[in-house]
Amino acid sequence: MKSKDLEKRLSDLSVQQVNDHLTRKDSEHACEACGTRDWRIHASELEGLVFLELPIFGMGGIGVPYCFLPLFCGNCGNTRLISANMMLDEIDEHEASSQD
Repeated sequence: MKSKDLEKRLSDLSVQQVNDHLTRKDSEHACEACGTRDWRIHASELEGLVFLELPIFGMGGIGVPYCFLPLFCGNCGNTRLISANMMLDEIDEHEASSQD
């Protein structure tokens, strides 16, 4: 997926769509570090959801950047990275099947 396409799709996402996705995928089970279930995402009314773009290193050097949604524990700060591409694909599939 082209970077601009991904950026547009991510900017169109709502916090509710992301929360629903995390619930469907059981991404909010207990924190590995402290055992609580106080998971949070970074979002603001002005800027929307916050995503990370990280380069992936491989045998041939730096590859295409990957985009992730950081999901962090509100108790201890432990952070999980959710693949933005996989999340977008699942949200699209879920919304398409809901319209049938």
